[in-house]
Amino acid sequence: MFDLARVGKQIKKYRIAADMTQMELAEKMGISFQAVSSWERSETMPDISRMTELVELFHITVDELLDYQDKAKCVETLMHPQEQEISVKELQELEGIVKPSNVRKYKIKIESFEDIIYLAPFVGREMITEMAGNHKELLTQVEMLILIAPFIERKLMDELVEENLGKFTSIQELISIVPFISRKTASEAAQLFADQNLTLEDIASIAPFVNRDIVDKMVIACQHNIKNMQDIIPLAPFVSRDMLQQILNR
Repeated sequence: MFDLARVGKQIKKYRIAADMTQMELAEKMGISFQAVSSWERSETMPDISRMTELVELFHITVDELLDYQDKAKCVETLMHPQEQEISVKELQELEGIVKPSNVRKYKIKIESFEDIIYLAPFVGREMITEMAGNHKELLTQVEMLILIAPFIERKLMDELVEENLGKFTSIQELISIVPFISRKTASEAAQLFADQNLTLEDIASIAPFVNRDIVDKMVIACQHNIKNMQDIIPLAPFVSRDMLQQILNR
């Protein structure tokens, strides 16, 4: 990251060269003089938008403002959103001076699933859905789908699940994502486990999200686990009337 002492000295140097007090610089930038003072004392650092203002006010380059530190070129790129691609690694290195709300402004180069998941909390559902949709080849494991599910739109999540259906190996994996996919897709995926000896707890977890006939099949496969009426109560709203009657008549 940047050496705050060097940046603070540069801001002070160019403010004095411009014959401005801290108060005058603060007024021109629409901020408090305490903010300027904090920069010059190397306690904090201006974010990208403030750096843009400083280089314009002082008529200097980014290199001069940052005293020719290594990341000056990256900062210059961030000052001109959409003109050049920036990698997620570069964004991470500049995290302290980039507001999370501004990340979506940049033209970001996606190279891995980790890049997508890092950006997910910052760029909004629409943008992360577009990124994930454009890089579906990076989302090839069920664990990845579980991580990305809360951030992307249901339609894309349905597509990803359907394309990777054969990779689901346990009902627990499916339980993790059913709140984020459609009933149709959830039912199709649940069909893979309908004949397995599932626990009643697992069936109760997935039952609200799948079709009634799937729940019926799951209950039939694990009837031997039903010891008394208390066991079936959590499932009663989700099984068919015929299935419920069949259990009651046992």
